[in-house]
Amino acid sequence: LTGATATGFTNITADATAGSAPMVCNPSPLMICNTDELGLDDLTSTAAAGKQIVLREGGRSPAPGNFGLLCPPSDKNCGGEEVEQFLAAVETPECSVDFQSTKTGVTFSKVTNGINSRFDMGTLANPAEDIVSYPRDSAFSSNVLGNGNWNRDLYWGMEHRARLPGVLTGATRYQAYLYEMGESYAHKGKQTVHPLPVDTSGLTADGYTIVTPPGPNIPAAGVPSNPPVIGPGRRVIKAAVVQCQALGVIGNTDIDSRDMQIIEVFLTEPAESSRSNKAIIVEIVRPLTSSNSEKISNNVRLLD
Repeated sequence: LTGATATGFTNITADATAGSAPMVCNPSPLMICNTDELGLDDLTSTAAAGKQIVLREGGRSPAPGNFGLLCPPSDKNCGGEEVEQFLAAVETPECSVDFQSTKTGVTFSKVTNGINSRFDMGTLANPAEDIVSYPRDSAFSSNVLGNGNWNRDLYWGMEHRARLPGVLTGATRYQAYLYEMGESYAHKGKQTVHPLPVDTSGLTADGYTIVTPPGPNIPAAGVPSNPPVIGPGRRVIKAAVVQCQALGVIGNTDIDSRDMQIIEVFLTEPAESSRSNKAIIVEIVRPLTSSNSEKISNNVRLLD
């Protein structure tokens, strides 16, 4: 260290002081404990796309497949009514940066009221343009994760009095929903991209097929009575996927944004709130990253 005549040696080490963590804008209050801790699919993988998951309340110590609730980033000590409003919000004009805090003790009736506002139900009704419910998967592993197989032909025949369009052969419920809304989308099997980028050549080169419906075709059962929120996004929400067992999530816990992966899920039917069955049924759409969503960006932050 002192030149050519130096006889001593010193080991120099360095620690990183900054790193990248996701910043999520328009965050959701919904957290899902990843089912890969149950030996099932990782919910952030392409293998999970198009499969339903039955989300049941996890309480203070949620298990894989359970859902938990997150406070808005601006209020880590939120109350039940705030979470209810957060679930029902058309848009949440804030971003989560470092962490979000879990919220326990929220009655399921508030969860139901917030979720079902999108289905023209409850005291906060602000529905989607299409509120029709879709059939469930034919089988579920551990009564949690579906197999992605649902009766498309029966659904289309009952709701549209017509044969299933050929482009919907093997479609997910979300793809059928977009088709009913008259929204163009790209798919590679059960992987879905919507909205489409201006230049779709990259998608087609990657093996995606572009589907362009002839126009809106919302079934009678899907038309809400209250003025709807325009656009297909009302039935899609973001959810934070967390390794709950590995992180030891118990009670009110601060979840670091680096420990969250964000996915989109499609609400396939209203939340159930009967005494015997309380659940939110969703279909996995896709993981969200800074490369496929303007709502996700990499935020440089100091590491612990």
